[in-house]
Amino acid sequence: RDDHGHSPYFFTALPASSSSSSPSKVLTKNQVFLKVWNTDDVKMDSVQAEWRRYKQALDAGVPVAAPALEEVAISTSSSGSKYLVIAVEYIEEDKITNMKDLVQFCYSLADTVDRLHNQAKLLHCDLKSDNIRWRH
Repeated sequence: RDDHGHSPYFFTALPASSSSSSPSKVLTKNQVFLKVWNTDDVKMDSVQAEWRRYKQALDAGVPVAAPALEEVAISTSSSGSKYLVIAVEYIEEDKITNMKDLVQFCYSLADTVDRLHNQAKLLHCDLKSDNIRWRH
């Protein structure tokens, strides 16, 4: 874990240990954001589909967080619980200090959603403030 403020979700990508049964290739040395699901709550197919959508958007030239692993990772806790993990590059927050910054941010957001729809042929179904990186 990298100390990144109050959030426990920011890490620096490290290669999987050789003792792992199926290590994933790390695609970045940058900080990453982890999306984690308990295998009791979700099926592998749905998590793999989400990972493929990240990759599809990136391959279409949409400025999204790039996958940091070449596949969905499986992690087991010390208690034996299993988790599915998607690691994507961490995107710094846009700092908005004035009206010009806000207009530019809104334009960039609209452009990204447009490109996601028209270039990657994907529909963002969870566009909300928690999924937008900005601060003032």
